[in-house]
Amino acid sequence: MKFKTPFSSESGFNIIKTGKAESPNIKPAEKGNINLNLPANWKESDALSLTATDPFGKEIYTWTWKIASNDEISKQFQKSLTKEFPVSVVENDSLFILKSEEKEFSIGKKDGLLKSVILDKKGKKMTFRNRYVFVNGKMELFSVKSFAEGKNQIIEVTYKNGNKIIWKLNPDGILELNYEYALSGDYSFAGVSFDYPENYVISAKWLGKGAYHVWKNRTQGQTYNVWQNLKNSTRTGSSPWIYPEFKGYFDDVSWVQLDTAEGKITIGTKEEKMFVRLFDFYGIYGAEGYPKLPTGNISFLDAIPPLGTVLAFNINDKTESLGRESELNHLNGIFKRTLYFYFGLPDLGDEKKQFTMPEVNILTD
Repeated sequence: MKFKTPFSSESGFNIIKTGKAESPNIKPAEKGNINLNLPANWKESDALSLTATDPFGKEIYTWTWKIASNDEISKQFQKSLTKEFPVSVVENDSLFILKSEEKEFSIGKKDGLLKSVILDKKGKKMTFRNRYVFVNGKMELFSVKSFAEGKNQIIEVTYKNGNKIIWKLNPDGILELNYEYALSGDYSFAGVSFDYPENYVISAKWLGKGAYHVWKNRTQGQTYNVWQNLKNSTRTGSSPWIYPEFKGYFDDVSWVQLDTAEGKITIGTKEEKMFVRLFDFYGIYGAEGYPKLPTGNISFLDAIPPLGTVLAFNINDKTESLGRESELNHLNGIFKRTLYFYFGLPDLGDEKKQFTMPEVNILTD
């Protein structure tokens, strides 16, 4: 299969080749091997899907395995951006401003955070920013500097605890965030976070596991695809009954695209196994929601929390009593990831468009 791309008007995938594999005669409780007879170029596809059926032709289950790495998928996305523009940086007392043609990205000198995004020469803003980058620890600035690296412009930020972020603006309009942090101990979550007004969001489309959200101890049952959910505020146990839930933690995401009132926001990663948190939600609602959430409301995480249970009216918040998968994340080491951001719609060159303005407009000319 080939997955649909972020700027495709559709979700899902295209089937490149199909086949039928004969199942060996395996007795109950025994194991055996299936020969899929894959074509020689099967590794050039994005994914492989296998469906098992019963003797009556009814589906038992479909397994999907992603073949392409996130690094390969990010390179495919980058190749779809056909135009390049020179990048530059200007600065004032409080900001470094990265510029590429019509777009501007302001980075704070005192904290290294993304302060504003401007999409065009008219000054149209997209209110995507962050109050904090890392969801754990304090953000005390040690140094910030700006320099060029080939055609790219870099803002390098180091914090007193050793954490580091690097903003990089590429000529194709992609804003990269390379970050590095160290943790040692037990944590509910780990990663970085951003802020965006929830009421501006219309829908989300992503390549990853879905279509339902997950918790650390509830990841089973989700499969790879390009999924798309309209914005809803469904809470299990109360109406309206709109599923899948829009908010939550989503597993093994390669890229996610938010369709908003301000335009499209596309965020991807070059490394594997990223969780995406969409907005504010809780497993257990009450006077104080549980489990606690990371800062911000859109997060890109290397670890997410487990969920406890409700036993009658006594909430069991000791998730470790439910087994090893329900323990907090035991983290020890340095974590690195690259995120790429694209704001708005790119010029996709000669790709087919729904409408092309005629050379002579007979209605008004």
